[in-house]
Amino acid sequence: MDKKDKKKSEYQKKTDNLLIALGIAALIIIPYISFKFAYTSDIYLLTFSQIAGRFGEQNRLIVWGISLLTFFGIVVMYVNTLLKNKSKLLKVLLGLMVFLYLVTILVPFLPSFVRRISDIHNYSAYLAVVVTIVYLIIFIGSFYKYDKNLFWKAFVSLLLVIVIMVFLYLKWGTSSIWQAVFATVICIYLYFTMLLVIRSPYTDPKKTMRELIEQKEEHERKRKEYEAKTKEYYYKKKEEKEKK
Repeated sequence: MDKKDKKKSEYQKKTDNLLIALGIAALIIIPYISFKFAYTSDIYLLTFSQIAGRFGEQNRLIVWGISLLTFFGIVVMYVNTLLKNKSKLLKVLLGLMVFLYLVTILVPFLPSFVRRISDIHNYSAYLAVVVTIVYLIIFIGSFYKYDKNLFWKAFVSLLLVIVIMVFLYLKWGTSSIWQAVFATVICIYLYFTMLLVIRSPYTDPKKTMRELIEQKEEHERKRKEYEAKTKEYYYKKKEEKEKK
C-alpha cells in the first residue's frame, strides 16, 4: 500500500469512527439520558423543566440539553460540509436554536419563586421546538438542488416524524415522555438522514474528511504561529524595558 492509498484508508477509518460514535450517541446514549430523566417522576404529568425545578435535577436537564445540542450540531454541520452547503439562513437558525435551548436549560423553572423567569424558560422551550422543526424543513429542503432522490427520501421521512410527534403531542401533551421521544426520534432521524447523504453519489465522505483534517491542521499551524509571534513580541518588549 503506497502513501496515497494509506492516506485514503486513514480518512475512511476516521469517517467510519465518526459514524460509529454518532450512531452510539443517537441510538443509545441520548435515548438513555432522555428516558432515564423522564422516569425520574411521573412521565405524563411533569416536563423535564418541572422535574428539574421541583426535584433539584437541574444538572440532568443541562446534561440532556448539551448532549442533544452537541449531536444535532455535529450532524447538521457535517452534512452541510458534505454537500458544500453554505446557507447563511441555516447558520442563523442554528445559532438561534442553540441560544433558545441554552436559555431553556440554564434558566430555572421556578414558578413559585420568580414567575417572569419561569415564563422566559417556557417561551424559550416552545420556541426551541418550533425553530428545530423549521430548521429541519429548510435543511432537508436544501437537499433538492444537490440530489432530488435524496431530498424526497429525507423529506417524506421528516413528514412522517412530524406527524408522529404531533399525534403523540395530542395524546400526551407537553410531558417528559413526549420530550424524551422527541429527542430520541430527532436524533435517530438525523443519523439515518446523514447515512443517506453519505451514500449519495453527489458526496465524497473521504474527501470531506481530508478537507476537515487539513482545515484543522491549518488552524493549528496558524494558532502556533500566532503564539510564537506573540511570545516573540513580548520578549522584545521585555528586552527593550530592561535596556532602558
